[in-house]
Amino acid sequence: MAVDWKEKLKKFQDMQRAGGQKVSLQGPKSLSPVPSGASEKGNAKSVGTEAQQMKKQQTPNTTKGGANRPNSKDKRRGGRQLWPQHQSSPSRRPDAAADKSALQAQLNSTQSAYGPSSPEPARQPTADERKAKHYDSLLDEAMRWPRQSGLVATADHASTRSASYLESGWHTSVPGTAGRKRQLAIGIDFGTAWTKVCVARARESWVVPWFPMQRTSARYLLPGILHVAKDGSSDLGELTTPRSQFSDLKLPILNNAATPIDEARVVTFLALVMRYTRHWMLSENRDLLQGDKIEWVVNVGFPAATWNESAQLARFRILARLAWRLSCDPDAVNCVRAKMELENSDIKALGDALLNIQVAPEFAGQIAGYVKSAQRRPDLHLMVDIGAGTVDITTFNIHRDFDTLENIYPIFEPEIVNLGTHFLTNNRIFKTPFQDVQHPTERVLPTLAFAETYGLDAGDLQARDAALERRVAKSIAQVLSKTKNRWYPSSPHWSDGVPAFLCGGGAAVANYQSAFLNCGKKVRKVQMVMPSRMVAPHLSEDDFTRVSPAYGLAQSFEDLGRCRPSTEVGEMRSSDKQTNRESTYISKDDV
Repeated sequence: MAVDWKEKLKKFQDMQRAGGQKVSLQGPKSLSPVPSGASEKGNAKSVGTEAQQMKKQQTPNTTKGGANRPNSKDKRRGGRQLWPQHQSSPSRRPDAAADKSALQAQLNSTQSAYGPSSPEPARQPTADERKAKHYDSLLDEAMRWPRQSGLVATADHASTRSASYLESGWHTSVPGTAGRKRQLAIGIDFGTAWTKVCVARARESWVVPWFPMQRTSARYLLPGILHVAKDGSSDLGELTTPRSQFSDLKLPILNNAATPIDEARVVTFLALVMRYTRHWMLSENRDLLQGDKIEWVVNVGFPAATWNESAQLARFRILARLAWRLSCDPDAVNCVRAKMELENSDIKALGDALLNIQVAPEFAGQIAGYVKSAQRRPDLHLMVDIGAGTVDITTFNIHRDFDTLENIYPIFEPEIVNLGTHFLTNNRIFKTPFQDVQHPTERVLPTLAFAETYGLDAGDLQARDAALERRVAKSIAQVLSKTKNRWYPSSPHWSDGVPAFLCGGGAAVANYQSAFLNCGKKVRKVQMVMPSRMVAPHLSEDDFTRVSPAYGLAQSFEDLGRCRPSTEVGEMRSSDKQTNRESTYISKDDV
């Protein structure tokens, strides 16, 4: 009986299609084609043989000799093996090929039904995130906007003091006395916008008033403005007479961009401050100081972040010492003379002769009262000093040498950011109709009060202030994180809260208080207490933090304590992570 090979082949192909295989009518390519001229019966036999061969290849051989081995009868039937017998890679086995083909067929059917696959789309920012980004960009622009435009001291700072200090302030003792020696210390907090000065004798101290007729704390704030008349004469403060004025005197020094005339203005300003201070002290306390030959000690504050810059620090020390020498000379103090002295003076001889004129970290003066009080705690501390131009952030340790009883302050992570109260005001008025209007600088209005005063949109102003608050909070958090990861991971204060000082002219501004409390780190605010033996009429306790650096700097340099810059404090090694740095410190030579 003749075999209906076409019907059997059709059934075989249907079976292969049901199993996900696609079979050509000509059979597998590995089989030899039917010779031309062959009979239909021979052709049927050949095709039937090929179909049987394919079926055997799709069925794993589990006979002795190993699973999935090729059928050894393939050679005897005239066919050839599809892979070498010694190769057993799963990717080349027929069952693995069938699985891969089935998976590919399933993927193709899915793509045809739902379209080609595409990468997952990026998450779109929310409305709040887009709003925050907009106001962050606006803050960046406002920070690049010159701060001099629209930011000046008020008319309340018009000079009401006598100008006699310009002529007689060069004296260093009450004229006509040459008795016993007495030491007086001057502490100068030389700020970007305001300068504060304190004089101390033994346990008594006086805050120098620049505007004696004022009956508020503003009387102790000297605007950082140098006035120069057409004849070259110079004076301090906010004057009503028309003169050229120069502000932001300290910024070129901090930015390492000071020109000779910039340095000359700093020298002139400091010399006039020193001359006025001596004149006021000798005049107001004449009876107390009569008959004394006074030895003066001067400490001028400088930011802790510059303490690693030895060349910058040394240069500023030279400027301070030259200012003292000019202030003690009967001749007039002005920028022309200061510039000539800088060019012609023997710098080394100047440094050796005036060792009592020193430069000290501002934060050391800020905490001087704290370290001598019952509030004192050892170990890690944080200071955030909100100034008019900058926010100075410093982490440091408070340590006492038990042999010498000297206070030692290792500085861990100092940072200066241009986010002071001037920039807060700049950001509020930037790109508004009021950006060219003069605004008071000694008091910063709350957000809503500022909006109401100038008729600005309250929502827009709140968003502007929030951008600055986020930036300040982020800066504080970064300093604390670097301190923990790099310098002092084992401090116990990380768990119970780092003692922190919020000080400076902007400490009372709600925006900076919010940034301080919302920095994302555990901190404990330390409340400063006004000293009982400090003479400062009309100075409120809330404003004490504004003059506290000058108060702390008004002592001998040795009593102030010793600061160790981060270049001398070795990074915490993994083997030292359980070390308490109150008693043990690692120098850079030990690392």
